[in-house]
Amino acid sequence: IPISLYVSMEMVKLVQAYFINSDITAYHTDTDTPAQARTSSLNEELGQVSYIFSDKTGTLTCNMMDFVKFACVGEKGDLRTFGQGITEIAKSAAARDGITLKDPRPEGVDGFYDPTVTDGAWKKHNEAVALEFFLCHLGVCHTVVIEQDEKTKQSLYQAASPDEACLVKAAKMLGVEFVSRTERTVTISVLGEQKVYELLYVIQFDSTRKRMSTIVRAPDGRILLLCKGADSIICERLRNKDSSSKILVDLNNALSGYGSEGLRTLVIAYSVLEEEPFKAWASKYEEALSAIVNREEKVANVGAELEWDLELVGATAIEDKLQGGVATTIELMIAAGIKVWVLTGDKKETAINIGFACALLNSSMNLMTFEDVTEANIEAELKQLTAKARNEDPKEAADLALVIQGHLLISVLEDPKLSLVFLELAKMCKAVVCCRVSPLQKAQVVSLVKNNVSGAITLAIGDGAND
Repeated sequence: IPISLYVSMEMVKLVQAYFINSDITAYHTDTDTPAQARTSSLNEELGQVSYIFSDKTGTLTCNMMDFVKFACVGEKGDLRTFGQGITEIAKSAAARDGITLKDPRPEGVDGFYDPTVTDGAWKKHNEAVALEFFLCHLGVCHTVVIEQDEKTKQSLYQAASPDEACLVKAAKMLGVEFVSRTERTVTISVLGEQKVYELLYVIQFDSTRKRMSTIVRAPDGRILLLCKGADSIICERLRNKDSSSKILVDLNNALSGYGSEGLRTLVIAYSVLEEEPFKAWASKYEEALSAIVNREEKVANVGAELEWDLELVGATAIEDKLQGGVATTIELMIAAGIKVWVLTGDKKETAINIGFACALLNSSMNLMTFEDVTEANIEAELKQLTAKARNEDPKEAADLALVIQGHLLISVLEDPKLSLVFLELAKMCKAVVCCRVSPLQKAQVVSLVKNNVSGAITLAIGDGAND
């Protein structure tokens, strides 16, 4: 092979990279960002991709959070829901059933709308005490810091996640403003009246714990543990965790409704701590914080000791809209023979509805959702479905889709033989959705395909790629 041919090929790749950089259809107007080919071989690499693994937040969605709805436990122990509005995901789900939904919000109003609680109206509500505690919880239980914009001189909320900043902004919009944070205090303003909470400890959020807690001394002198996190984690830590109790049935119904609308949910709870037991715990926690070996594990274990016997406060629902053109893009990729897998931490209902909204799933597909399947019988179910898929008519087999939850995926990925059975079934599917999965599980799914599918070129976007 003459050396000139290598030079010619490199020149061709360079020109193709220039065309990618100059492609006006790959230009994002909102952020003034053109496509950037950082390597001359990008074009040929993209052309060989056979599997795409995509996170949801910030990839399929805009990563711009809108507080839309919430549920609050009333003084009599019943769950009250607030917030009006129909999300795009809900409209899409209703349209599949031939139903047209009309958004009750006035034209031009986006985000939270409920005249019974906005503009301080909650103060006159018959659940004013419960609503005030709910909003104070949102205003205090977070790690948000306030920064000042040098140009506009306005205060900006900086948070580790957009969800957290959204909840703090929502509390402010409803009359409970986060004013300042020092090393030992958090100050909020409740309809103009300042309240100072003494900040004792913050037990941080991580993808394993799926919750965070803030321990404060309230203005009335009580020591409160304020906790928020995934419903699957918080509900098992409630004082009343009987799933048949009215309050938990109502909560699960509310969360399922939010999930079917494509909303991101968090459950918030609290407990009142006694002085002496808290002091004993605090000394253990300080010891864990100063540990040299296995510090993170010890901190998490000691922190978890306090996060039990919680009282339910309510739940929040946040909308993260799909990006423009997502459905068309996914349809084109599937038409090109690329397998698209979505790996998300969302609830199953949310993941399925988003799958339909972004054209990853459609009503003609044979959807396998593993209903009523447990860790004990997942192996038998996978083998049965795989055998059935092998024997199906090729046309029907081409329209298979699979939805699997994180707790089942743990059992699958821990067993090398079972993971290969799962992979065989997944390879026969046009679309795969893994929901309720952690960043580590996302990485494991990507590795499973990368290491076991011969010749597969994989493109991982989001957590699966980062981890």
